[in-house]
Amino acid sequence: MATSGDGCRRNRTQEVAGSSPASSTKERAANAALSLVYTRNDPAQAFTRAYLDIREFSEFGLQEIPEVDEAELPAFVQAYLDRKKLSLEQGTVVVWANLDRLTYESA
Repeated sequence: MATSGDGCRRNRTQEVAGSSPASSTKERAANAALSLVYTRNDPAQAFTRAYLDIREFSEFGLQEIPEVDEAELPAFVQAYLDRKKLSLEQGTVVVWANLDRLTYESA
């Protein structure tokens, strides 16, 4: 979803990162299987969540990002904010999950 200058949200079609005829769906899924984006601009509003799960796509090329929904921050993010006594009144959190080519040592 994108917000235009008039404040309206619109769907945006995205090219799947790393997709090319030479790369397989399995290779793309291994690099970044799931991306979650939580964002809000106003502390009085809930966070919105958008996601892209590459494992859901069987074809290359342009893909649609599913509609955003309201969501709470993941528990581990909220626990970190609480532990550090931080408040995220506005901003964006990106969570990558199910990565199998990235380790703590190589991050």
